[in-house]
Amino acid sequence: MLNLVSPDQQIAFARLYEFFSEQKRWYRPLRGIGTVLAMDELFEACTVMKQGHLSEGSVKRIASSLQERTKAGSRGVAVSELFRSDRIFASDGSQDVDAALELLAHLEDSSPPAAIAAGWGAIEGLLADPNDRASAADNLATLVTCSFPRAELTSLSRRAERIFPAECAELAGIEANRERSRVLARMILEERMPVMPSVADQAAVARMRKLLLNPQPEWQTIKELIAESFHRLYRQRNLILHGGRLDSVALDASLRTVAKLAGAGMDRITHGHYEQGLRPLELVAKATMALAVIDKASPPGCVDLLETT
Repeated sequence: MLNLVSPDQQIAFARLYEFFSEQKRWYRPLRGIGTVLAMDELFEACTVMKQGHLSEGSVKRIASSLQERTKAGSRGVAVSELFRSDRIFASDGSQDVDAALELLAHLEDSSPPAAIAAGWGAIEGLLADPNDRASAADNLATLVTCSFPRAELTSLSRRAERIFPAECAELAGIEANRERSRVLARMILEERMPVMPSVADQAAVARMRKLLLNPQPEWQTIKELIAESFHRLYRQRNLILHGGRLDSVALDASLRTVAKLAGAGMDRITHGHYEQGLRPLELVAKATMALAVIDKASPPGCVDLLETT
């Protein structure tokens, strides 16, 4: 039995196990550990260079290789629930969800036609109505819409706490994303949120304030915008598979728009299936109901739309 004592050894063993295993090949591009190890290698190379044991040219070659990998190889698809629930090597997975994840993996780094065809296949296989295959776009848009507030508030809370530790002292010590989102939502509503230096963060705060103060019309707008992106993916898939068009000018643009959104939606499906015991369409029904009943009387409830309680 191997005695792994450091995170690096655990990662190395996981990658060796992955390459020799005949099962669960779908998670390779979704987890991106190759890039993580390359970054660690670059850090070590910089340290060795400072000690005089490695030339600057060697370090630049490593950095250039990493830059090309991160610039050209990833579209940002991530299913973080696989890590959070420790399901990377689980053997008791759902056949439907695992098959969808295997298809979704092509959305991360395959050629545009293959990525679009396989990516839509993952979405349709889990979320489509038998009588209306395009309904999968609206169903996934509903899930992504429900997960949007917590994702936005969580990332804002991390940056705000790092930049303004004194003003955001109430965030200190809170690790759960759900609670951090609630605290930041109250700060925004009570106008205690410090002015963020980044224009993008300022826009995010303005979006969340508008959403928290008047949820219903904002939910509808967000959902419509996300759904249109997924419907565009569906139309591109039809052009590829039914029209034989592999050179559409909209292929790359469609992937830039939907790749991260599809990953976020699949992350919620994975969490709902393995942690909440909900099938994908059951989760959609829950999300649809949550969006219908949310109101301005309980703004922090926006971070709990997909919770079981």
